[in-house]
Amino acid sequence: MGEYGEQGERERRLIATISGKRTSAGLPSVLEALEKAKAALVDIRQFIVQDEFTLTLVIELSDEEGQRETDIVKELLLCAHAMKLFVEFDVVQNRVVSEPGQVFVITMISPVGTASSAFLVDICQVIATYNGNIETITSLSRGSNGFISYEFSVRLPEEDLFRQLEKMREGLLLLGKRARGDIAIQRSGLLQRAKRMVVFDLSYTLISSDANDILFKSAGVEESEEVTKFARSTRSRGLNRREYS
Repeated sequence: MGEYGEQGERERRLIATISGKRTSAGLPSVLEALEKAKAALVDIRQFIVQDEFTLTLVIELSDEEGQRETDIVKELLLCAHAMKLFVEFDVVQNRVVSEPGQVFVITMISPVGTASSAFLVDICQVIATYNGNIETITSLSRGSNGFISYEFSVRLPEEDLFRQLEKMREGLLLLGKRARGDIAIQRSGLLQRAKRMVVFDLSYTLISSDANDILFKSAGVEESEEVTKFARSTRSRGLNRREYS
């Protein structure tokens, strides 16, 4: 019988955290070591900051004699040594963790000059005010195109969910306006990651003037009252193919 008793032994899990310089061979080598040790991989997470990567593995430990645990640790240590990586181990008892609530994704984009640490602090404070729990933060853009973008995965409690969500949305939109950026909130899931098309008005939305004025000026013609009237009328009722032709 193991350290935690028969039931506890079946529920033990090994958490291995591997870190070091980023290398394309790192992850394949680690997974090969796990396969060699016949390890039952439960979960895996990897992230990279600058040239440093961190890989976290959660491995099931079901062998009462502990031989499998020894084999897994040995293979991972050999792999880490060969790749000049650091590795840490921790053994925990698996437990069912209740995760009530719903997960939403908050995407923030802002010019480099306004996306300061203080701005991120403000975002986190608004999320916390409405009982949001930040599970992950991912950098989507690092400023090479003049913008910085972050994605927050936030879990909100079920209690009074929609009112809290709306209040949080209002607070975040105010922050985005102040930072000359934009913040979007959507429910997390496969649909959120799918490619979609967004259609919205151009005049006084993306630009601070009427699109017709820009088109007239670009074409080198004077403003046409008839065309302007037609364009404005289609905004309110939608563009009909026969009207356009």
